[in-house]
Amino acid sequence: GINVALDFGAGTFDISIVQYRSRPRRATEVLATNGIAIGGDRFDCAVFKLALHRRLGFGDLSYADSIEDACTTAGMLHLVREPNARHRLANYVHNRPRSGLRILKRIIERGQAYALSKAVEKAKIKLSKATTATVELFRPDAGINIQEEICRDDFDESISDDLNQVFEVIDRTLRDAEVSPRDVDQVILTGGSCRIPAFRRRVHSKFRSSRISEVSVASRVALGLAQEARRLWS
Repeated sequence: GINVALDFGAGTFDISIVQYRSRPRRATEVLATNGIAIGGDRFDCAVFKLALHRRLGFGDLSYADSIEDACTTAGMLHLVREPNARHRLANYVHNRPRSGLRILKRIIERGQAYALSKAVEKAKIKLSKATTATVELFRPDAGINIQEEICRDDFDESISDDLNQVFEVIDRTLRDAEVSPRDVDQVILTGGSCRIPAFRRRVHSKFRSSRISEVSVASRVALGLAQEARRLWS
């Protein structure tokens, strides 16, 4: 049979197409593999921009200022660690005292950058089950009170170009393997980003729903280690 594995994690999307044969002898052949640097971190950034871009005053930044990269966890930590970025942020706040950038500055100074990134990720995860989600960060002692709601439709629209690229990779890999979607016996989904409804809908429209299943990466790794241990000790 022909199996397609779609691994959609935090940083990348990877696809493998494998053919298993039992006759005349058992054999496994990798028909094609591919990938692209699109994953959950990119989708966190989409949520950040939808919920917080205006609230935190990003529209007041000069074009292409690296502070714009704060929409990712790594970007927020860069602001914490990079003196030049913090200095530029302080200048923006000084020149625009009413800008939402003062809230961003407060978040950085009060050590809440990581907490904000986790709040964004939590809202993204909730959108996999609910049609709306709220990015919440409440730190009254620091003067921080963020409650910004976003809806799944807006999120889906914001990530549509990324998903188009992902499915271009799927189509290209199928062509490389000389396999059509109807030839596939099993599609295995793994990785947190596979739970995004817009992605799942497109997978189900491309492959037969009865052939699609989801597995946990952690459980599969544990199973593989157990099988290897049994082989070594048998």
